[in-house]
Amino acid sequence: MVRVETKTKGGRSGLEFLSVAQNKLKSLSMASQPRLQVLAASKNKASTLKGFPSLPSLEELYFYLQRLICTIMQDDMI
Repeated sequence: MVRVETKTKGGRSGLEFLSVAQNKLKSLSMASQPRLQVLAASKNKASTLKGFPSLPSLEELYFYLQRLICTIMQDDMI
């Protein structure tokens, strides 16, 4: 688990860049980071994006070398 808290003088989160690459993380669940622009999360062990937060300012996402499991419901297949 990685917990990062940053606050600016106005009380808003000031986090704009976060690197959690190569940490063997199984989940990227975290609180919403409205100002985050770059997330480097490659080479972890995430198998799902469940709990992945809303990142409205995200411009760059590095998420390679993950083993995501994609589940498709049979009813969705046409």
